[in-house]
Amino acid sequence: MLHYLVCATPRVGSNLLCSLLWGTRAVGHPREYFCPFQIAEYGPALIDAKAVTTAADLHRFLDRAAEAFGTNERFGIKAHLHQLRAALQLGYDFDGRFPDRFVHITRADVIGQAISLVRAAQTRAWTAQKREIFTPEYSSEQIRDAVQKIITDNQAWEALFRAYDIEPHRLSYERLCADFEGELSAVLAFLDVDPGTVDVPKAVRAATSYFKQQRDATSADWRARYVSWVRTHAAQHPLRRASEAGQVADIAPVTF
Repeated sequence: MLHYLVCATPRVGSNLLCSLLWGTRAVGHPREYFCPFQIAEYGPALIDAKAVTTAADLHRFLDRAAEAFGTNERFGIKAHLHQLRAALQLGYDFDGRFPDRFVHITRADVIGQAISLVRAAQTRAWTAQKREIFTPEYSSEQIRDAVQKIITDNQAWEALFRAYDIEPHRLSYERLCADFEGELSAVLAFLDVDPGTVDVPKAVRAATSYFKQQRDATSADWRARYVSWVRTHAAQHPLRRASEAGQVADIAPVTF
């Protein structure tokens, strides 16, 4: 079975990508199988145990998940760094169970990604289908911290790729939204599936009918306020570096 890992940071459209992949019924159902919450919820039933507490339990859980949610001899896992690190701490054998393919999705608009992350964390509305439980409140500091966390996590993914000599398939949220069918077809080809053998347009229609962009006037207002804040902050602290997008980002070198 071909195993692949979708490498992501929060709010890059990874759920949308995985829904598109699942919609083809050709590469399994890539979900957050490293997520401690999903392991706790689904693990015991899959391995017929009270809990997933050891490396052996985790490996059995992943094997059962591959059997249950893999299709066409393909099985995918979507992971954020903190989830992969949690699995490693539990004893996950990354070297021994090395994925066959890596897909890395990013978002060029890091400020927009950070705003989306802060707002979702505040309101608990992680998709457009969820009602905002709490009223979002603008915070320059929270957005700045989210920007820096996103940059650091992307650097860590790149460190992992370098350490293992991995050349992932790369795509961005922006390119995906601009050409759903083309980008989905490219990922399928990377996973050794001929896009012509599956109904790509049907998968796109299904995923895009469910996932909606959450950007609105509040998001635009937060962006304008944050950009103004960054410019003022940079002028007051000239030794701090700003990235091309105007983001304050003094990021120390990181390793995976």
